[in-house]
Amino acid sequence: MEKVTLDSGFGYTLDYPLESEINIFCTLKKGENDRYIVMEYLPHYPFRKVLQSQIHNIEDRAKDFLLSRLPDIDSGKYDTNSKLIVENYGVDTPLGSVEKISF
Repeated sequence: MEKVTLDSGFGYTLDYPLESEINIFCTLKKGENDRYIVMEYLPHYPFRKVLQSQIHNIEDRAKDFLLSRLPDIDSGKYDTNSKLIVENYGVDTPLGSVEKISF
């Protein structure tokens, strides 16, 4: 399966499959006007995190998917406040790659 290297949103890059299905794992409120969106690349690839306010900066395939789900994202459909998820995914991570990890 062909892959592309993308910023994971966690401070490093990862290889993601070009043709896999993208799904929203969850969203986490960030302040009053933003959300972290945690995407999963199915069937078994790593998560990727992006700020809702930064959707316009990501590649077209993920951007188009997220824009099509924007009404549900805005409504809070995917919001979670699970303590474990918030601790692991609800933190700011520097943009850009610190290191590249392959699975």
